[in-house]
Amino acid sequence: MEKVDIKYTILNYILKCSLKTQRAFFLVLFLNLILFFNGFAQVFELQRIKSQFQIKPTFDLRMDTRNSFITNRVAKIKSAKVGLDYNNVIKVGIGLNLLTSTLQRRLNSTDTQLSRLKFWYISPYLEYNFYHTKRIDISIPINVGIGKIGYTNINKVFTTIISNSTVAFVYEPYLIGNYKLLSTFAVGAGIGYRISVFNNNGINQQLSSPIYIIKTQFYLSEIMNRLKKID
Repeated sequence: MEKVDIKYTILNYILKCSLKTQRAFFLVLFLNLILFFNGFAQVFELQRIKSQFQIKPTFDLRMDTRNSFITNRVAKIKSAKVGLDYNNVIKVGIGLNLLTSTLQRRLNSTDTQLSRLKFWYISPYLEYNFYHTKRIDISIPINVGIGKIGYTNINKVFTTIISNSTVAFVYEPYLIGNYKLLSTFAVGAGIGYRISVFNNNGINQQLSSPIYIIKTQFYLSEIMNRLKKID
């Protein structure tokens, strides 16, 4: 099997993007590097962050929704996350993200059927909660993922056909605040940006987009702990 150089592949995808997308990618990357090295070290107390990893973690189980745009159309991404929660300050884990909005188009002028855009990716995540009270949490989550994007349609014999499928790399930093109405339930809002790099041949969609979040969130780990106490 031929060995693939992941670093070269990612760089090759970036170079194939438009100049506007490249600028946005490096701008967001630069700003996040500043936030990481300066913010974490000075504002967010690096020593406090290190100390959290000495505490026994609990499970972080969540489902959430992020709204964004794909080629000027509203696109909803739903995700399921599982990981470790260090004292509600640092959360690390992995998530499965799936486009649930119905986005359709004809791939060719001769097509009689619409093809639906499919987009999914797996993303390790890191979340730092820099402000926490009994009711309010403000955090900086970062997702770095890899997945696939393509089109599907169903032919006359009801067989699903996948067209123009390609690998996509995703980078999503954002800022989000949650307000706990109950220990198991919260409402929240946030903003961010999604940088997506992929071979656009045959896809003809713009995935890089602002992210806006208006959500409700169930804390599944807290619900499980309560159920255990009942038993």
